[in-house]
Amino acid sequence: MSFPEWVENQKKHGCEIKCIGDKYYLYERKSYWDPVKKKAKKKTREYLGAITPSWFIPKRIMLPSNSTYSVKEFGATAYLSCISKDILEILTQQLPDKMAKMIYVLAILRAKGEESFKRMDIQYQTSYLSETISGLSLSGASITSFLVDLGRQRDKIVTVMNKLSNSIQNIIVDGSRLTSWSKGMSLPDIGHNTSGRWDPQVNIMYVFARSLLPQPVFYRCVRGNIPDVSAMKLTMESMGKDCISTVVADAGFASAENFEMLAESDIKYIVPLKRNTNEIVSTDLNVRSNYKHAFTYTERSVIAYEQDKDGYRIIVFRDERMRYKEMSDFIANLEKKNLAIREMKKKHKSAEFNIGEEAIKSDPYFGTIIIRTNLDDSPQEVYETYKMRVAIEQCFDTLKNTLSQDHSYMHS
Repeated sequence: MSFPEWVENQKKHGCEIKCIGDKYYLYERKSYWDPVKKKAKKKTREYLGAITPSWFIPKRIMLPSNSTYSVKEFGATAYLSCISKDILEILTQQLPDKMAKMIYVLAILRAKGEESFKRMDIQYQTSYLSETISGLSLSGASITSFLVDLGRQRDKIVTVMNKLSNSIQNIIVDGSRLTSWSKGMSLPDIGHNTSGRWDPQVNIMYVFARSLLPQPVFYRCVRGNIPDVSAMKLTMESMGKDCISTVVADAGFASAENFEMLAESDIKYIVPLKRNTNEIVSTDLNVRSNYKHAFTYTERSVIAYEQDKDGYRIIVFRDERMRYKEMSDFIANLEKKNLAIREMKKKHKSAEFNIGEEAIKSDPYFGTIIIRTNLDDSPQEVYETYKMRVAIEQCFDTLKNTLSQDHSYMHS
């Protein structure tokens, strides 16, 4: 029987075409030897699909009702597992096997965006993690029991963190406050935070490796009413290893009391001061001959000069690009204010700003960052270490806003 050309074009080796009604179908064909008739005979076997003028349509494969096949998320899990093999290895070396796997799996699920413990088991079962690390129970009750057990093994946690930290140059910043109203925990206590709230909170102190991309290598939870300097000292002491940790704070940390506590604790620090600080004479800021140091940071030119004080140094940095930007914004802002004053003169008598005088008065401070430190490092090293705080703040922002870890719902 002859078939149309578009049908013949779909024919494959070891197959035959059948016409049923006005439609064409492709079947597998098998030849076998007939010993009675002494010749080869053909036998039609499995149906392969339908032939149409446009394309070949394969048959549908129906899974049995008791099939265990399912679709599981793979991409994000595979990527996170690939870049964290060293973490899993250290966890399994230092902790019981099941506990190490629980920590690792929960961390990956959290990093993927799952916030609630009660949904962890669903996320686990629909993730490829359940194939590579199988047999874990992640129900709410199981996770609660696991966290209680883990929290009692602080010594093992410290060992794991010290194994993960390969750097002896570390940075510690003021803590991240975690609000908790739990009555079954001893750590939450009334304390002030940057939001101006006096809620019960836990102060979590993080230590970061001093590197191009700072990574957290150690943490300690302290009571919410303990001052930051004391919390920093406790955290450094609890690391239990020969490392150098430098406190990198923000301008709000600069107070006589804090500096005195840092000096008494023999803690190295880098703290920015307000531009109108009494530590520097403003007229010295515009004397070019004072700036003995120059370097580039992220393709921006920075000049610096330093003054030695009693037990510490004051280093003034000037970013030339930032200086011109701040000057331009300052003048533009005064021009807008003068325009508003002119429009209101009919109702209110108010003197306009002398833009030239105001600009000259503020000019010494434009583009400057004034640092107080007791480090012996060069101005460039101090500047680069201070700038790492930006990346650390980004880490806290991710922790609180992306992963929603700004509150604790633990009861004990």
